[in-house]
Amino acid sequence: MISSAALGVLALSTALVVTWSQYQTAKTERAAADARFEEVRALSSFMMFDLYDELEKAPGNTKAIEMLADRSQAYLESLEKAARASLDVKIETGAGLKRLADILGNPKNQNLGRRADAGILLDRAGAYLAALHENHLDNDDLTRKLADTKFANAVHKYVSDDDSERAHILAKEAAELFQPLAKREGASYSEQANFIRARMMPAVPLPWIARDEEGSAILREVRSEAAQLVANDPESLDAKNLLGSMNVELARAIIRYENNGGDTEDTLSIWDEAIALRLEVNDANPDDARAYRSLVSIYSERSAVLRGWERYEESLRDLAEAERIGLELLAIDPDDAWLKRVTQGAQEERIKTLTFSGRHTDAVQRVEAAYPVALEEYVTNQDNSGYVREWGYTLIIFATAYLDAGLSERGCKIVQSSRDAWTQFDEMAGISDADQNVARLLLELLEARCGEVQ
Repeated sequence: MISSAALGVLALSTALVVTWSQYQTAKTERAAADARFEEVRALSSFMMFDLYDELEKAPGNTKAIEMLADRSQAYLESLEKAARASLDVKIETGAGLKRLADILGNPKNQNLGRRADAGILLDRAGAYLAALHENHLDNDDLTRKLADTKFANAVHKYVSDDDSERAHILAKEAAELFQPLAKREGASYSEQANFIRARMMPAVPLPWIARDEEGSAILREVRSEAAQLVANDPESLDAKNLLGSMNVELARAIIRYENNGGDTEDTLSIWDEAIALRLEVNDANPDDARAYRSLVSIYSERSAVLRGWERYEESLRDLAEAERIGLELLAIDPDDAWLKRVTQGAQEERIKTLTFSGRHTDAVQRVEAAYPVALEEYVTNQDNSGYVREWGYTLIIFATAYLDAGLSERGCKIVQSSRDAWTQFDEMAGISDADQNVARLLLELLEARCGEVQ
């Protein structure tokens, strides 16, 4: 017979074996779960950063980028909810959410035109990283990622939401986060460039909140700092790109200041340098289409300066070049939302120049071609205040072309549509003083002309 003590030992041994087996199974399962977690982390990081960076360089990849974005969102959400994630993984997750927002609809880069989705993700990424940062103030990578996210959100608030006040605040916070990284001894070029770029962005919205001179002064200062980076490393394409961007923003600020009643200043040389820098970068690295792509908006904006000097043929040449580049790239990548919008903008600027130069038949023909495209863009995006604002300005251009061509009935209908768009925009976001000074004045002049013919 087996004694009760032996039975107890046997039972205990059996329990130990079962427990050890369960432990080994759990350990194996944990190891497998950890491995799967690391696979998700690595795949998400690769897709959102390495793969996207390569896809963005060449036109024609917007569909692939959209597939990447939709798949990556699921990965990021699983990482965001992972309770056992390390700090490094959490930082990567926040940065991934920000990158996903850039892809979906942040207007400073190639994007899918999903502005509302981008805004939600940028707010979410900012809150996620800010909560981490409160407990890890000395983590440079986290500080950098939070600053980068605030900068991206500032751009989005400024361009997409027309919220200049919030854009200024977010950009200023980004610059404050970047500053200690850029000012320490041995700071890399990247840290210095990030700080200069971040110092630029708080100045950009200032003309829209009646702080024109302050904005221009800051932009002149950071433009000088960007020029010094080029002087320090004349072969750096990144530095030349940065200086080109500074030129663009400074020229825009000067023009807005002038539109708001400030001193007149010739910005042509600033635009010339911006174009020369972009062409230089593209010639040195033609496989990366980003500098070439940006020329669509830069040529278009320089054309407006030339038009102001009544140099109409030169203005039209710039617009022809902007449209050529835009259509060339859209033929490769018709889903690029940013490129579609700026190419459409170049076409609208050509209508203005044709109207100003008295070529009314050509102007009206171009309005007839452009109107259905612009209308579809507005109808698709009328819940976004930025699109509504753009539609209001577009209609002013179209109405002017019709009225100057003597087609009053059609022109006056579009004047009313523009007034409706601005009323809608005012209800959605509130009209800035700068828009009031430009759009309201133009509309009042057009409405007075319509009143004369009724």
